Amino acid sequence: MSAAGSPVMREWRRGDLVLYSRNNMPVGSRPPAPADECWIEKTLGGTRFRLKQQSAADFASPCLHSVIAGDILPTVSRRDPRRGQADVWTSGNRLFKCFGTAVLAVIIDALNAGGRVIELVASHLGRSLAETEQQAVARAAFQVLDVVKWESVELQRIELGCRMARELGPAIDQSSALRRAG
Repeated sequence: MSAAGSPVMREWRRGDLVLYSRNNMPVGSRPPAPADECWIEKTLGGTRFRLKQQSAADFASPCLHSVIAGDILPTVSRRDPRRGQADVWTSGNRLFKCFGTAVLAVIIDALNAGGRVIELVASHLGRSLAETEQQAVARAAFQVLDVVKWESVELQRIELGCRMARELGPAIDQSSALRRAG
């Protein structure tokens, strides 16, 4: 919500049930279904990473590149053209461009196993890595760990806010509360 510019209220997950009904036909056509893209999912420290599978037989840089400022897509709409630029998508709605998602998947597996990332990537490729490749792998590993850290902090902040709201009772926030009919 904050990425979309909306205020995050203390009780943002609570609300009244609203029923919507369509009273006319949509103005535009529906966006097309995504092409036959294959995505794989990896998890590290509670953060889910969806990686677009790429057909790369050799090393491609696994570094994460920003697609948008702040890296968090402020919408989940399929109409948003930035969605097509994503090769990596996280459970926190962060998206990135990545040229080597196959190598990135190995890095996430290595971090989960607590193993030596560079050695596991070299083993996966069946050869030793050049110095520039080793640097790219190390940088991507740090980027992944940073993303996990950011999303973990965000989840803790949300959980703390929910716990405080339960302990304090319903908030009286006239600017965000709706009056109930009847």
